[in-house]
Amino acid sequence: MSPDGQATTHIFSGVQVAVDGGPASSNLVATQVISIQVPVEGVTGEIDVIYDVRGSCETQGSCKATLTMTAGGVTTPIDFSKSGGTANSFYNRITGKLSGANALIATFCLIVERQALDTKDAGVLTLESLDVSFR
Repeated sequence: MSPDGQATTHIFSGVQVAVDGGPASSNLVATQVISIQVPVEGVTGEIDVIYDVRGSCETQGSCKATLTMTAGGVTTPIDFSKSGGTANSFYNRITGKLSGANALIATFCLIVERQALDTKDAGVLTLESLDVSFR
């Protein structure tokens, strides 16, 4: 938490899902769900919250990747199905509200899936960091 209590940064390690391609792999879907809790003091009314989500994604062929974030009563899906076989870093800003709570809880669901067993399609999705600022 910043000294003024208005911002916090969370660095994630090992928050990654992947599926391998090829006929020998029977892995069609990989998922991971994590939640974090950010203590918040002195919130009596409604405040604005800004979430800056960063990570990377690579998908090939029919492979699809989705990151869903739920925080402050808002669910935001981010679709990475069109990353085109190259590793792409991503940054998404999500805004929300927080009212009368003593903690902010953010939940992330990472999903990577390929559409058929007989393809070489593969994909990986990594969640790297979350910056939260209160306004």
